[in-house]
Amino acid sequence: ATGRRVATAALAGTVLYAGCMLGLTSHARERAREAARSGGLPPPLEAYAGPLPAAPTARDLLLVHADHYRPGTAPATGPVALAPRPIPIGAADPRVATALAAPCARGMRAWMRYPFFAVAAEAGGAAVHILDARYVRAPARGFGATTVLLGPAGEVLGCR
Repeated sequence: ATGRRVATAALAGTVLYAGCMLGLTSHARERAREAARSGGLPPPLEAYAGPLPAAPTARDLLLVHADHYRPGTAPATGPVALAPRPIPIGAADPRVATALAAPCARGMRAWMRYPFFAVAAEAGGAAVHILDARYVRAPARGFGATTVLLGPAGEVLGCR
């Protein structure tokens, strides 16, 4: 009987915690939309909110537009802070399509949700950075980023 009570209490605590986290996320999305509206920004197509590392009650924000993302943060209390500059999605460059079709980009292609791209000239070819704005906000190496190297004729040389 004691074990059952402990299990019931643990389950109730887990459900309460999950409910609070979902509520904070939903509230942060609405606050982000309102911050955009009051700041004179166009209405987003979507608002993403996810927990920040080491700050489970604050939310990392992305306002999604057709050609860019507007990042920001939403503390549990206090005003939402939207970045002054958007992140361009950058998908129009034809080298992006080549990079996305590369076998070495398959994993990134499968799970990225808010992709953006940066193309940089590199040693006679180009480096196409494929990034997920949930995890990185600028070209970088590591989680949420893959770089496809293209040769001078636009051929895929590999990934790093």
